[in-house]
Amino acid sequence: MTKRLDDTDTHVSLSGKGLKGRMLAATVLGLALTAGIGGWAAHAKLAGAVISQGELVVIGETKQVQHVDGGTIVEIPVKIGSLVEKGDVVLRLDDTQLRIELGIVTSQVAQLKAMMARLVAERDGLDVLSFEGLELSPEVKREEAKLF
Repeated sequence: MTKRLDDTDTHVSLSGKGLKGRMLAATVLGLALTAGIGGWAAHAKLAGAVISQGELVVIGETKQVQHVDGGTIVEIPVKIGSLVEKGDVVLRLDDTQLRIELGIVTSQVAQLKAMMARLVAERDGLDVLSFEGLELSPEVKREEAKLF
């Protein structure tokens, strides 16, 4: 029941790269990857805002300052050590984006009012479209009159 092994059965292949070669390749690959990511991080221009919380230290207690939407601070009228009272302005946010959004919403409201006036006139079978009592731009009136 014993079996004899040939030399070919016990032959171990030693072909291929050795441990030193593999370690060198792994080290070079790791350094190249680190240098590539580091170079990208150093030179990439990322457009975006960082949203964070701030704290104001008041005599004896800490107060958190938070804003629902965030924004860009354009002015901080108080200095370190300033005494402030309830209602004092401690920072001022840039309102440009809010003003733009207000203009867009105001325009949409005007368009919807003009549309409502047109639809009511169509429903009631009127011959003349009237925008009486509505503050609308000539362009909005013209567009709704075309649809009437």
